[in-house]
Amino acid sequence: MIGLSVENLILIIVAAINLALALVVYINRPDSIVNKSYALSVIFAGFWALGLALFGISTTSETALFWARLYYIAAALIGAFFMRFGYAFPEHKSDMRTWWSTSLVLVPILPIVFFLYFTDWHIQKIVFTNSYRDVTLGPAYSFYGLVFLGYMSAAFWQLFKKFKKTSGLERLQFKYIMAGTLIAIVVGAFFNLLLPWLGNYQLIWLGPLATVAMVVLVAYAIFKHHLFSIKVVATEVFTGILLLLLFVNIFSSTTSTQYIFSTIIFLAAAGFGWLLIRSVLFEVSSREKIAKLAKQLQTVNDKLQQVDKVKTEFISIASHQLRTPLTIIKGYTSMALEGTFGRYTKQQHDVMDKLFQSANRLINLVEDLLNISRLEQGRIEYEYKVIDPVALVRGVVEELEPKAKKKGLRLIFIKPKHSVPHIRADEQKMRQVYINVIDNAVKYTEKGSVTVSLHREEDKVRFESVDTGIGITKDDLSTLFHKFV
Repeated sequence: MIGLSVENLILIIVAAINLALALVVYINRPDSIVNKSYALSVIFAGFWALGLALFGISTTSETALFWARLYYIAAALIGAFFMRFGYAFPEHKSDMRTWWSTSLVLVPILPIVFFLYFTDWHIQKIVFTNSYRDVTLGPAYSFYGLVFLGYMSAAFWQLFKKFKKTSGLERLQFKYIMAGTLIAIVVGAFFNLLLPWLGNYQLIWLGPLATVAMVVLVAYAIFKHHLFSIKVVATEVFTGILLLLLFVNIFSSTTSTQYIFSTIIFLAAAGFGWLLIRSVLFEVSSREKIAKLAKQLQTVNDKLQQVDKVKTEFISIASHQLRTPLTIIKGYTSMALEGTFGRYTKQQHDVMDKLFQSANRLINLVEDLLNISRLEQGRIEYEYKVIDPVALVRGVVEELEPKAKKKGLRLIFIKPKHSVPHIRADEQKMRQVYINVIDNAVKYTEKGSVTVSLHREEDKVRFESVDTGIGITKDDLSTLFHKFV
């Protein structure tokens, strides 16, 4: 019916929804060929619905014919750009093939647009009859229908072929897209192609309603997890409802002043809404990038832990393999020094002694490596028992005293003034700790003395090693108990 009927108002609302969603899709990722193609398809879906509404509001045959031709052009461009979307999705980058395929999609539509607008081959005339429009279709109407269905079917076929190769989240995306596309094709073809071809032009306003389902489902698929953010959903819904109400308010204006004022408010709200949605999407995008980086760091950390595990296992295996020949070298050298194989000159004896000391140091190093690998693998075993720390330290001092005398050093053990309690510990590992500390003191002291002492401090036993050597710099203190330091 002529005028702003309920049907025309619904079409205006559908147009506003489509245009708002097209804006959201585009600003979500303006550099993406997928978002651009789909946004253009949705924009023309909005123009299609708006053209139908203006066709319904028209009061003259000429005006009605003008809008009818324009909304058929918009419908043709929906199919063209949706086909472009079907070929591109889900890739976002454009390349030379993208531009060639875009040209192949859009070039054929140009002559169709020309004949739709400038000739009567598609719509010959429109005559007003009892408040309805009697539309006379031209001979090219069937061809137009085939072209439109061809575009949409080609897009659907491309999506279906890609769907069969997908899985997981991407497969779910394709399901949303194909469901929305199928709804739009079936409903649009029935109400806007088949029924007008049969002479029923009164129900064409129902076709654009299906585009809302298609737009929402496809936009949901494009955004993936963006719409899972409550903040984004709330912002988009609030902005869309506000713009829809302001857009409808324009057509309810009764004076030119009200019309201008309502239009200015709508445009200002549209600009503000665009900035608001863009800022929220930027925030969500930033959070996603941070989450992605955190995931990448976790992956790298897992790989590093795996490499560290392999390294530990390698050290363990290599150390086991090294220990046997080193023990043999040490044993034979010790026997040689004791005179088992005959007497040696002093020079030969010194050489054998150096071999023995080097073999002994290598064995200690291998044992340290084995202990490290056992610690890192959680396989080190402790044999706890009650031990006398004073006797343990005195024994280590007596063991290292010949080495200190050989360097001309005094290795002094100060007996505690008060009794030191026994402790529960692993005797061999505690002994290794004391040996490491005192041996290092002897090693890095060229002259003077090394003084070792034990004394009780409340419920603790304090062990001290003081020497006149080079000492430890402040910078090295922070790394003192790190591996291989």
